[in-house]
Amino acid sequence: MAALVIVPLIHANEAAPGHLDFKAESGLTAEKLAAGNSEEIILQADFAASLGNFNHQPGRALSATPGRSSMSEEEWQQLKALRFEYVRLWLMVPLVLNPETKKETFGNVVMANYFAKYSAITQKILVNFPFGKHYRELVAKGKWTEAEYTDEMTKLLEYFKRHYPKIEFIEIDNEPNAAGEKPAEYYLTYSKACSVVAKINSKIAAGSLPGPVLKVGGPTLYKMDMTEFNKWLEPFLGAYASDSSSYKRLDFISYHQYLLRENPKLQDGDIFKDSPARVAGERAMIDAALKARGLPVVPFMITEGGLYAGEQPEPTPSRDFFIKAAGQLALDYFYLNQTGIIPYRWTVDGIQPVKCLFARDENGKWTGEPRPFYHATYFETQLPAQRYASETLLDAKGLGIGTLAGGSSRKVAVLAWNYQWKNAAVKNFKLNLKNLPTDFQLNPVHVKVQAVRQTRDHGAPNLEREEDIAPAKNFSLPIHLGPNEFLFIELSVAN
Repeated sequence: MAALVIVPLIHANEAAPGHLDFKAESGLTAEKLAAGNSEEIILQADFAASLGNFNHQPGRALSATPGRSSMSEEEWQQLKALRFEYVRLWLMVPLVLNPETKKETFGNVVMANYFAKYSAITQKILVNFPFGKHYRELVAKGKWTEAEYTDEMTKLLEYFKRHYPKIEFIEIDNEPNAAGEKPAEYYLTYSKACSVVAKINSKIAAGSLPGPVLKVGGPTLYKMDMTEFNKWLEPFLGAYASDSSSYKRLDFISYHQYLLRENPKLQDGDIFKDSPARVAGERAMIDAALKARGLPVVPFMITEGGLYAGEQPEPTPSRDFFIKAAGQLALDYFYLNQTGIIPYRWTVDGIQPVKCLFARDENGKWTGEPRPFYHATYFETQLPAQRYASETLLDAKGLGIGTLAGGSSRKVAVLAWNYQWKNAAVKNFKLNLKNLPTDFQLNPVHVKVQAVRQTRDHGAPNLEREEDIAPAKNFSLPIHLGPNEFLFIELSVAN
């Protein structure tokens, strides 16, 4: 493993670094760090000056699968507590339209329950619209005419927009590169889907449909690396740039990021899971491709992501629940150091238990108890909107101690994690919260420390400290984090 360095937080609008020099005030040398003198490590979170708002409020975007949750009211309330800004929902066409009889069942109870429940706990909805998949099954095979298909897809989308006005983003198809499609095949149906969305948007503009104008994006690749960028994203952008259609739209780029290997025939399947820093260059790489074609820079939606993409062993090894949680925090750190990237949580109720926010019993029923993945998400949502400088202790791959700091005039908070993948490195350090806002220096301060430890993979986090202290300008806390453990420190004005 590379020698560790203390990495001062860069401004939120800059790209994340591989290595930066450690802070001089820590009194450390690279030799001491390499020697493992963890008792001497001091990390700083400095609340003297805001860096501006986080590029996005982390933890508030969810990709939710349909039809499997059957969650209790308690679990729905816990989801509500995450204060989602975005939720991705799947439009399951076979449930609402019979491809053989053309009978419409737009009000299907499964879809109605799914959309209504999630609509109630989010500000905006992104819909995954499998337009191309069904076009190839029905139109390309001669079962429907193109006019029939386009008309039905328009009516279907209009129905859901009318009933769920929070729908704002339409993501065309899901993982076409995993299904063996070619970029040209995908773009053909992508452009046809844009024409359907244009019809809906004309009705929104005329005032006959509620809610915001629909934005369109793709190509929803199952991974993003140089191979897929060259093989898929570049041809997609080229096709879009050369398309003269007046109704074409590319309001966002979507893809998935599970840190999958580029060439499964040559490399170990887990090889990139220990390298969250790999994602640090995605914004710059894709922006360059957009600019080269004269296209505007648009947001990215990472509509699935994390550490686990496929099946996991059953029973799932307990440590995987911590890897899932700490790994997501590590990925989020590098995305937060880029602009205009929204990573979605995957998922509430995945088939594989390791992906889930909540625990299930041996019979597969939900217990209502949150997993570490939920706590990592919740802690992120509790960071105040303004970001402040905080130091990290990361190697070149992004393993080690990461931190995020947020603050307001009456609350400051630091989220710290030790992402190790399958390594066993324990980290001990002192965290200094310095230059607390004026109200903290004039009033008693309430301190609350919560941690997620390897001793328990479900249930409430450990409440490790809660007390009122005297007014203070600075606050220090010794921290011990085992592999893939994390904690959340909140200081608030007590009165």
